[in-house]
Amino acid sequence: MAGLFREKKIPAKANLAGKFRVTLARDMCKACGFCINICPTNVFVWSKQVNVMGWFPVEIVDENECVGCMLCFQICPDFCLNVEPREAAQPAAAVA
Repeated sequence: MAGLFREKKIPAKANLAGKFRVTLARDMCKACGFCINICPTNVFVWSKQVNVMGWFPVEIVDENECVGCMLCFQICPDFCLNVEPREAAQPAAAVA
């Protein structure tokens, strides 16, 4: 039965890899694991160090794997995560 949480992770498609910035408020994370389980790729892992609240929070292990699906942002009960597009390089102004 297919569910919301992913048992098998997939690699990010080359056209999406590295296009999103993932921000984590580590000290707000209560280690529920929802983001790790819902992420279709390998962006998050468990930390080996506790945060200020005494939890072993998640860490961003590979931000370049983010495909911008926003599932982690939407499921986080403590609003610890943000996902946003990286700024594209601005084209040089034409010289007249």
